[in-house]
Amino acid sequence: MRAVWKYPLTDSLSQIDMPEDAEVLDVQLQGNIPHMWVLVNPHATLETRYFHMFGTGEPFDDKTGQLGYYCGTLYLDGGRSVLHVFEIGA
Repeated sequence: MRAVWKYPLTDSLSQIDMPEDAEVLDVQLQGNIPHMWVLVNPHATLETRYFHMFGTGEPFDDKTGQLGYYCGTLYLDGGRSVLHVFEIGA
């Protein structure tokens, strides 16, 4: 049994507890708030995962090579601001 769950991305670095082996499907704005939709097994054990959201042109330090899976891009304010979401440590 699987389901799609929704998680808000409220900070530039979000720590989210979600079922193991959850698959990020999409990131979009809902009511001007960034959200992530994830395919989950609701009965799986929870694990903590980390997601980083940063703007186009914003520098970031990836010396550790932890910037992993690209989840998606968000367009805010009619495209005047653009944010990119990556999973850290994926």
